[in-house]
Amino acid sequence: MNKFILIFTLVLCVTSCSHVDSRTAKNVNLSQFKHPYVVHTLNDGRGIDKIISQQLIKLGYDASHGPITMLPKSADCVIRYQDRWTFDFTTYMIQLDLQVFTARPQRLVAEDSYFRPSVTGGSEVDMVDVVLKRIFAPHNPPVPLTPQVEEPTL
Repeated sequence: MNKFILIFTLVLCVTSCSHVDSRTAKNVNLSQFKHPYVVHTLNDGRGIDKIISQQLIKLGYDASHGPITMLPKSADCVIRYQDRWTFDFTTYMIQLDLQVFTARPQRLVAEDSYFRPSVTGGSEVDMVDVVLKRIFAPHNPPVPLTPQVEEPTL
């Protein structure tokens, strides 16, 4: 019986529940956005804005990041984020909240929140990837067609 209680307690300590919550405004198609801009949060010393931008590029978007004062004219949506970290033998991210706004004027069109209170869940890149894939579908721009030149037969 004591072994059962010890194993049960150990399992509870190692595992935990993650929670993902996502909302998108009605009549908004997020695939229309091609040039997202990730606004750097002033208290972010870990470069989460850069990670979000890199993951968006991997999904096929023309993403960039920086302070809001450097918002490019080509940006069609603005992404803001809040990251929450904790220390449990190591420092790791436990929550990431993401909001997507139209660029001009700024109106909230989508938001996502991912809470993972376990050190065994993965890196901050994994958390960013989970959140982005729930909001942004992979965008594959069409490949330009190259003219086919037929080789002469001998």
